[in-house]
Amino acid sequence: MKGATEIEISKVSKYWNGKIPSNTLDASNFISADNMLPNKGGIVGSSYVPTKGKSNSFSKDDILVSNIRPYFRKIWFANKDGGCSNDVIVFRADRELIEPLFLYYQLSKDEFFDFMMAGANGTKMPRGNKDAIPTYKILLPSLPTQQKISSILSAYDDWIENNLQRIELLEETAQTTFNEWFGKFDVLPKGWERKKLKEVADINKNQIAKGFKGTIKYVDISSVSTGSIDSYTEYQIEDAPGRARRVVRHGDIIWSCVRPNRKSYCTIWNPEANLIASTGFAVITPKELPTSYLYQHLTTDAFVGYLTSRAGGAAYPAVKPEAFEESEIIVPPKEKVEAFDRIIKPTFELRANLVKQNNLLKEARDILLPRLMNGTISVEVAEEKVISIAQPKQKEATWEFKEAVLISLLTEKFGSEKFPLGRKRYTKLSYLFHRHADNQMQNSLRKAAGPYNPKTKYAGPEKIAHQNGYVADHKNGNLTGFIAGKNISAAITYFENYWSIDYLNWLDTNFHYKSNDQLELYATVDNAMLELHEKNKTVNVEAVKQIIKTEKEWKAKLEREIFNDANIQKAITHLPTLFQYENS
Repeated sequence: MKGATEIEISKVSKYWNGKIPSNTLDASNFISADNMLPNKGGIVGSSYVPTKGKSNSFSKDDILVSNIRPYFRKIWFANKDGGCSNDVIVFRADRELIEPLFLYYQLSKDEFFDFMMAGANGTKMPRGNKDAIPTYKILLPSLPTQQKISSILSAYDDWIENNLQRIELLEETAQTTFNEWFGKFDVLPKGWERKKLKEVADINKNQIAKGFKGTIKYVDISSVSTGSIDSYTEYQIEDAPGRARRVVRHGDIIWSCVRPNRKSYCTIWNPEANLIASTGFAVITPKELPTSYLYQHLTTDAFVGYLTSRAGGAAYPAVKPEAFEESEIIVPPKEKVEAFDRIIKPTFELRANLVKQNNLLKEARDILLPRLMNGTISVEVAEEKVISIAQPKQKEATWEFKEAVLISLLTEKFGSEKFPLGRKRYTKLSYLFHRHADNQMQNSLRKAAGPYNPKTKYAGPEKIAHQNGYVADHKNGNLTGFIAGKNISAAITYFENYWSIDYLNWLDTNFHYKSNDQLELYATVDNAMLELHEKNKTVNVEAVKQIIKTEKEWKAKLEREIFNDANIQKAITHLPTLFQYENS
């Protein structure tokens, strides 16, 4: 790059050796090599936190690199302060010379980890030479150019992170549905059975054929995080590690036998040809149960706890295949499992596509940096390209379709077979959602059960949600309403074109356990408070009640216990913590 100089990283950064009391740390901000993810995957919560003495400290915008087994390429750009173990190196950038994020991208290059390995000491547990690492050389352009390059690359990371959030939502959706349908039973319902896993699935059934010739795509334990294969390594079979033996196929589930508490598992969905897993995995091939059901069963906290309790060994606790074979599986009636599969199976396809997209984005990002540095691609051209990544075109849609998508996500979040989401409840939730997400009321009217938008019912958004398979009608005893439909995964994708998932989570946090009457109270009082603020009138119980009295279809509300003075006052006090009001 024109104007860039080659310089050792010791000239623009330093090892940070500050200390922090260990008893001030927790699982979220203590970093060790164990809770750093391989292949530049960031971090997960720590399973161990020291309580005595002091730990090494780090601050936001520091770069943390695992010094154990550098070939795992564990690196994290700190987004908070915390502490770390001695096997984690903390780089602190000299901000007058180098942008911290630019330094992170330079240290994320495979060349840097190769450099660490070249000088590493030890065979089984190689560690980088801390004296040699600072001599690694990078190209250093001007600070403004560094900032532009960092912005370009971080746009890819933002896209990747957004996809990860979508994947997490899909995982949560599937697991929540599973728990609602097949939760704990002291006594199994009639027609349900308990079987051993080996009765409903094969364990390590397919091994690579003797005499196989050609290229394989090898998946080792470090390449798998919770729910996805993050990378694989291509080998000619004669050059592959001896542990490259397990053949995996579409619909299989792979579970790491080593450190099961780290939850290194995933489904194999539309895999690449000749995908081979390490013998460190248990490969589970369903026989009489669909992958969707079996995967959710084998990833519950209860199952993880079962495997952890069966693990032997101190440094690297591991379970044997027999532990999987002998595990207990609940087998509901076939029609129940098939209904679950119809709803959840589409999420597997979407999740697999998102994982594949993320791997392509990572590859593109990692290729882009050296091309920017050697001038093959100009910063200006890359900036233009990245605008389309950072600001993708949103799908144009009618109000009716958007509302259909919202109804569908409300159904997925708040409805279940046991408690289907009724019309009265979703209309109130929709009102409260829009007040938070859009600061609007979406044409809500002061009807008897209002405020709500009556145009959402029947032939409007409800019909669209039904026709697209986003929701389905369901009855449980006297309860009627909606449950998630077979195409709910498509609705989730559309939702993210229009709103943030954070808005839905906010609604869930604040209103999930509120009764229909409580939702109506909050929506009604909020609607009245909006009018009072708009007219610059004092907000109090009597003023709110006066508005309710003047509305023909509302005045009957005041005869109900939920609308007593104490409850109205409680709503008046609480609502300003949730919503914005003019002139307040």
